[in-house]
Order: sequence, then structure tokens, then C-alpha cells
Amino acid sequence: MKRFELLPDETLLICQPKHWRNVIMPFLTIGLSFFVLFNRILQPKLNVINGIIRRDVVPESINKVFVAIEAITALAVIFVMIYKILSFSYTRYYVTDRRIIAISGMLEVSYQEMLLNKCEMVYLHMDVMENIFSSGDIVCVSAGTNIVLNDVYNAVAFKQAILKLISERRDGE
Repeated sequence: MKRFELLPDETLLICQPKHWRNVIMPFLTIGLSFFVLFNRILQPKLNVINGIIRRDVVPESINKVFVAIEAITALAVIFVMIYKILSFSYTRYYVTDRRIIAISGMLEVSYQEMLLNKCEMVYLHMDVMENIFSSGDIVCVSAGTNIVLNDVYNAVAFKQAILKLISERRDGE
């Protein structure tokens, strides 16, 4: 999925997506929401309130309100998580022999780029979970702007490739 044009005599070297672990939580949330929604449809008498308070204490009208609230909440969560999964699939990081490019978004697209010879420093941040999954956040710093590449898959190798390209670019000048 290429959503930008290369400059004349420019070569695409790396195309990196976000890490796949970002999809696990939305899928688990969608599964739980479907379970709550179908449980609500198939067994409308059972809900959280009936589990806490005896069924004969809760009036039927209040039970219907809780059923509606749980169903609406489950549907809203399903739609939000589907949007998160789709936006995850529309995030890519590119490195060419001249530029670093970050494109993200599905409907509202964010496009950032930085020339390699303008990049001064490259930072890598990995928390515990990112270290386990070999992902991380990379920040490319320039005098005028920063590009943040969130949840890059195989972040250490990606950072090393960027640093190698920057040093080659500077040695060639």
C-alpha cells in the first residue's frame, strides 16, 4: 500500500507497518462485546444487576433499561474497535534513500516526512511490553520538527537502518 510519490531517482528501501500486537486488544474487545450482546439477546432476564440483586427486587421496567444500555454500549464498542483495526491497517512508515515518511489515518490522513540529511538524532523508546514484542517508538529529531513513529515492528533494526542511511548520506556529501 503505497500512498505517496517517489522523487526522481529515489528508491524505496524500507516499508514498515505498526506492530501486530496493536490489533490483539481490539479483537478481544470485539469478542467480549459480541458475547455480551448475544447473551443479552438470548437471555434478556440475566444482567449485571440481577446477578447482584435478587431478580424479584428489580422491577421489569428498570431491567429493560439496563438491557438497552448494555446492548447500545456493546454495539458502540464494536464500531469503535473496528475503526481502530482499520486505522491500524492504514499506518505505514517508509524510508527511502532520501527521506523518512510516516503516513497514518484512514479518513483523515496524516503525512509527515523528513529529509535524511536533516535528521540530527534518532531516539528509540521501548517499554516492557514493547521490549517483549520487539516493537518500540522511534523519534527522528531535526532542527525544525520531529517525526514520531509509534509502535514500529522490529524497532531496533529499523532504527539501525535509519542510522546507517543517515551516516551513508552524510559521508557521501
